[in-house]
Amino acid sequence: MTPGMGPCGQGRRHEVRGRLAIPGDVATPEQYQLSESLAADGVPTPWEACQTLNGSWGYDSDNLDYKPVNLLVRMLVDGVSKDGNILLNVGPTARGNFDPRPWSPCAG
Repeated sequence: MTPGMGPCGQGRRHEVRGRLAIPGDVATPEQYQLSESLAADGVPTPWEACQTLNGSWGYDSDNLDYKPVNLLVRMLVDGVSKDGNILLNVGPTARGNFDPRPWSPCAG
């Protein structure tokens, strides 16, 4: 993360996603886990794996192929062990609610 730039940031810290190639940029592999830590010229590079619960970036009521909890935990541990982070995308329904089905295994 880099200090805010210009009037939008107003001194707050914010993240810049891996598309701008500026200082503070974060690499963002989508829907896959890196096999090793990232580095550029031997310098560690911040990264964040962007994942979905079921392969869809938006809510899809017909897609019930949710990632199991043990896989989500493994992805988190794997990412952190490689100096990364995980962003888990959850798409709300058209009414702005979250479908409880993918979260039910987490409760127990």
